[in-house]
Amino acid sequence: LKEEIEFIEASNGVEALQIVEQQMIHLIITDICMPLCSGLEFVERLRENDDDMTVIIISGYENFEYAKQAVKLGVKDYIMKPLKREELLGLVENCIADTRKKQMEMQRFWQKSQEQDVLRKELESAIFLDILHGMNVQTGIQRLGILDIRFESPFLLVAVISYERLEEMTDEIESSVKNIVDECLEAKFKEKFYNVEDEYGTIVIVFQFSEMNQEKYIADVLRQIVRLIEKIGRVKAYAGIGGIIFHPEELQASYIQAGIASDCKIFNTGEKVTVYSELSENAEGLSILADTR
Repeated sequence: LKEEIEFIEASNGVEALQIVEQQMIHLIITDICMPLCSGLEFVERLRENDDDMTVIIISGYENFEYAKQAVKLGVKDYIMKPLKREELLGLVENCIADTRKKQMEMQRFWQKSQEQDVLRKELESAIFLDILHGMNVQTGIQRLGILDIRFESPFLLVAVISYERLEEMTDEIESSVKNIVDECLEAKFKEKFYNVEDEYGTIVIVFQFSEMNQEKYIADVLRQIVRLIEKIGRVKAYAGIGGIIFHPEELQASYIQAGIASDCKIFNTGEKVTVYSELSENAEGLSILADTR
């Protein structure tokens, strides 16, 4: 063989199935006649969980029915005894080449898929940010619809999470913060949400929900997220929740309110999450904050 490969031997089909479950196998060469289960029975059981495994069957029986069943099970080759060394090695080398080709195709597909996901995410973020800033709102909503993002729930609100940007903060910590937000929201919030990062580095989350009383639950989820950000990132973090709205055209208003609520941390000692609707009706204080944003 042109390259070094590892061979693992099994004494019967049952043992071979156990090995396949426990290890990454690329090629199986099996005799048709084995104890406990035949080679064909082994392949049939193998196919219950793996349709793609490359299999070569060796047989001492020149039986058309065996060969037909092997083809039906997706066997790569069915070769007769006595074996010729060159023939078997040639088959193995061809199988290795096919495996390498499949791996390269999968890698290219994965890379292309990743690139498409990144481009889609960037496009979604740009459209959301335009809507949140009150720019091209109707066009943006239509463009999101084309991307299969629709505002079908009766209630919406915007929340923001801001955290300290320290000079020594690494890209790894930045990535960890974003992963915390994504994983917690996916685990805790069962309805639709979308999160983007605005020009200030603030994480902006648009929530959709079907029941009016979700505001408190969202606040609890954000408290958990903020605690994790502070624990893992070792930075101070805060969140603000805007008012509930009923139409996506009003997202800018809820976004502004969420920012005001987050800025109110200076008046809300000890509380990491501030809900706009629960703010004290101190118009002067709120006006000052609104003017400074």
